[in-house]
Amino acid sequence: MTILRAGLYERVSTEEQALRGYSIETQIDNLTEYCEKNKLKIVDHYTDEGISGAKPPLKRPSLQRLLDDVQAGKIDIILFTKLDRWFRSVKEYFKVQEILDKHGVQWRAIHENYDTTTANGQMAITIFLAVAQNERDRTAERIKVVFEHKRKNKEACFGGPNKPMGYMKVKDENGIRRLVKDPEQEQMTQEFWDILVKKNNLAAAVRHMLNEYGVSKSHKTWLRIARSPFYCGMWEGIEDFCEPYVSKKDWLMVQESAERRRQDTRAKGVYLFSGMIRCPECGMILCGTYKYNVRKGEKYRYQTYRCRFKFTTCTYKHSPSEIKTERWLLKNLRPLLEKEIHEHELEKAKPKKKPKSKLPALKERQRRLNVMYMAGNMSDADYLKEDAELKLAIAKAESEAPPPERDITPLQELLKTDFEGIYKTLEPEEKRRFWRSIIKEIKFDNKDIVDVIFCD
Repeated sequence: MTILRAGLYERVSTEEQALRGYSIETQIDNLTEYCEKNKLKIVDHYTDEGISGAKPPLKRPSLQRLLDDVQAGKIDIILFTKLDRWFRSVKEYFKVQEILDKHGVQWRAIHENYDTTTANGQMAITIFLAVAQNERDRTAERIKVVFEHKRKNKEACFGGPNKPMGYMKVKDENGIRRLVKDPEQEQMTQEFWDILVKKNNLAAAVRHMLNEYGVSKSHKTWLRIARSPFYCGMWEGIEDFCEPYVSKKDWLMVQESAERRRQDTRAKGVYLFSGMIRCPECGMILCGTYKYNVRKGEKYRYQTYRCRFKFTTCTYKHSPSEIKTERWLLKNLRPLLEKEIHEHELEKAKPKKKPKSKLPALKERQRRLNVMYMAGNMSDADYLKEDAELKLAIAKAESEAPPPERDITPLQELLKTDFEGIYKTLEPEEKRRFWRSIIKEIKFDNKDIVDVIFCD
C-alpha cells in the first residue's frame, strides 16, 4: 500500500484573529490527528499567520514554499481544515489549482466535503469561494473599527509570527496580548540601538549584530527595524504602547539623519542603470554606490554597483563600473539591436495556428448578467451560480490566450537614428530614461557583461 505524502497548510488572517479567534495551533493539531488516523506521511507544516486568504501565492511565503515542494515532486496531497483556509479568492484559487493539476496533486479540506472530480463539485467550490470573497469584502470596514479599538487599548493585535526583534507577545492578567521585551533578545537589541544612536550608522550596528551574535537579516529588514516606532514605545500614533529600547528624541534623531542621507544621495548623482543589473550569485538587484578618486590632481566621482549582501551572505564581491558599462553598451548597442530584430523576424515568420478566443463573448455575457442582476430580474442564487460559471470559463480562456505579439517598432526606429551622437548631449537623468526605455536587464558574469535583455 502506497503511503501518501501530505503537505499540511495552516493560515489565519489578522482579521480572523481579532474577530473569531482562529488558532494556528488548533489547525495544526486537527491536521496532525487526521494524518495519524488515515496513515498519511507528513512532509511539513506550511503556516501563513496573519495573511489574508485573498493574497496571491507570491505574497504568502509558506504557500509559495508549499508550491515549490509540489513542483519538486515531494507532495501527493495537500490538507487544510476548511476551504477558506486555502483561498478566499476565485481568481487566485484557479491559478494554484492549475499548478496542482499539472503535477497530479490533490487537496482535501478535512472538516468539509468537496468533490473536485465532477463539474457539479467544481461549481460548488466556485460558488463557495465567491461567497467567501464577498463576505471578506463586506466586513472590511468592521475590521478597521475593531482594530482601532484594540490599538487604543494597547493590545498587540498585529498579525504574523514576525514580531519586532527584541519583543514578544504575552497575555496579561485580563487575557489581553501585550508587547513586552523578549529576555532572550533584549541584550542584543539594546546594543543594536545603542550603537545606532551613538554612531548614527546603521552599517556599524548591523556588523555588530553579525559579529557578536551571528544575526544576519536582509538590508530591507534592518531598515524596517531602524524605522520602526515600536522601539521608542509607539505604534500607530499610540504613546507608551510598549516598553522602549530608545528614547523618542533619539529615535527621531535617527530618522531625521537617515532622511537627510537619502536626500543627499538622491541629490549627489543619478545612477544610469539602477534596477537593471542583478547579482549573478544571489539574484538580487545591485544597488548604486560611489567613491571619489583623484586623477591628474582633479577629484571626480566614480560610480559602481554592488550587491547589498556583499558583506553578509552573498559571495559576489565584484562591483561593476558604471562608466565601463556605459561605454560597452554604446559600443555594442547597434549590433545587439540588429540581432534582436533579426531573431524576432525569424520567430514571427514561423507558421502559427492562431486559436479563436472566447474571451470577448464571455466578458459580454458577464456584463449582461450583472445588468440583469442589478435590475432585479434574477435571484441571488441564480446570479451566484451563473457568475461562478462565467468566472470559471473566463479564467480558463485567459490562461489559454496567447501572449500579445511583441512590438519591436521602437527598436527599429531607434536604429534609424544617430543615437550615439544624440546620447552625448543628454543630461544624466535623460540618459537613464533612455536606457530604461529599451533595456530590461543587463546580465553580468563576474566583471563582464554576458547578455542584454531588451524591453518587451
